[in-house]
Amino acid sequence: MAQPSIETSARNDAPNRSPASGHIRHSIQTKLSLIFGILALVSLTIGTIVISNLQQVSLDSKKFLEETREARLADELILVLDKLAFISATDPTRMHEHRSVTLVADARSLLQRLYSGPSTGDDPSRREHQESEEGIVEEIEGALETFEQVDQANSAAVEANTARISELASRIRAEMDKEAARAFRDLEVRVERLGVIMLGSAILSVASLAAMFLLVARGFIRPLRELANGASTFGRGELDHRIEIVSRDEVGEVALEFNRMADSLAANRRELEERVERRTEQLLRAARLADLGTFAAGIAHEVNTPLASIASCAEALERRATNGHVDRDEEIEYLQTIAREAYRAHEITARLLEFARKDPGPTGPVALHDPLREASRLLAHAIHLAGLTLDVSADPATPLVRSNHSDLMQVILNLLKNAMDATPSGGTIRASCTRSNGDAILVVEDEGAGVAAEHRARIFDPFFTTKEPGRGTGLGLALVHRIIEDLGGRIELHDGERGGAKFVVRIPSADVMVSE
Repeated sequence: MAQPSIETSARNDAPNRSPASGHIRHSIQTKLSLIFGILALVSLTIGTIVISNLQQVSLDSKKFLEETREARLADELILVLDKLAFISATDPTRMHEHRSVTLVADARSLLQRLYSGPSTGDDPSRREHQESEEGIVEEIEGALETFEQVDQANSAAVEANTARISELASRIRAEMDKEAARAFRDLEVRVERLGVIMLGSAILSVASLAAMFLLVARGFIRPLRELANGASTFGRGELDHRIEIVSRDEVGEVALEFNRMADSLAANRRELEERVERRTEQLLRAARLADLGTFAAGIAHEVNTPLASIASCAEALERRATNGHVDRDEEIEYLQTIAREAYRAHEITARLLEFARKDPGPTGPVALHDPLREASRLLAHAIHLAGLTLDVSADPATPLVRSNHSDLMQVILNLLKNAMDATPSGGTIRASCTRSNGDAILVVEDEGAGVAAEHRARIFDPFFTTKEPGRGTGLGLALVHRIIEDLGGRIELHDGERGGAKFVVRIPSADVMVSE
């Protein structure tokens, strides 16, 4: 029989030996017919052998029973003849009396029963035995006739005749014993052989059933299971997987159609991925151009504001100098404004450089509460002048983070300055660091008006600010967002408990970063 009709390919690059489309060389019906045909042939052969041996056992049993019957009749015949011989030997003159006549009649009746065979059916004994038996019976009958005709006064003749009859009776008894022994031996051999045949038949039947089950399992059940596994693999999106086809039947046709479907789906997916990739590139290009435009507009706006102030002050000084009406105090005020705006332009460009910087420099384990306390000390005077209160809480169990001190200082200073700008006089700014699920957590909360819902999506965009003109560059939170992402962390904006904004920064611990 054939091996499994299909086997799922264990490798994606397994060869796909597919049969010709639309042609089934060995259908499942043909295979099942062949399997059951072989099983029927084996069963018929076993049944024929068993029935034949059972018939032989039945025949040998009949032979043995027939020989047993004949032996019993022979014993009765010998007994009758012995009585007849005894009467002849003791008183020959009484041979023709009633008793002698009765014994002779009994002997002939027994001979007739021996000669006629079993009461039902034919004599199952061998033909040679029947012929020998018939010959002896005829001799005994002849001897009985002679016995009746002999001169009873001739005692020697009577004695010789009775001796002849007894000898013939012994011969027929011996012939029957011999045939009975032969029949018994044949019966024993047949029974033993039948036992072996029955055992062999049972083993062969079990082996045939096992072979049929194995063939069905390997030829149908296993391929169907592999086909189901292949379909499940396709369903998981692994369209590079293929089912190897090794036979031409209905299951192979289904597997072939699955492979064709996978080819079609894979081609469609590749085409779709290519289209998505092209569209994504177009969108990214458009987004980069849009970001570049926004970035350029932001730079122009932020830099033009101090430049406009500088130009305005310079033009005013030029007019007064030309007209000769330059006041010393006005000159100093204009020059201070020019210097202040120039430094502001410098600050904007410096912030831009910081925002665009890719290399954070050397990093190492840093305790988050150290830059938090240092930033609090640096801003303590400005916070006091603004009429604010700073509440700092640093948990000693806060894990170390892998960064550098200056980056963390920038993060904390920008968040605190943002909170100072948002919190009205008399308010409190709360800053804390703690541990949560193995990460370092930094929280800065103000008591301002909070962030409007329409501004939350852009709160970390460069140059986006809700402050008044001249009170910020819109780069502080964008710089914080970039630094935190570079550290593998994230920053989230939540509503504060007192109505303000709460920024939550989560940074992986240094141990986690090292293990990763």
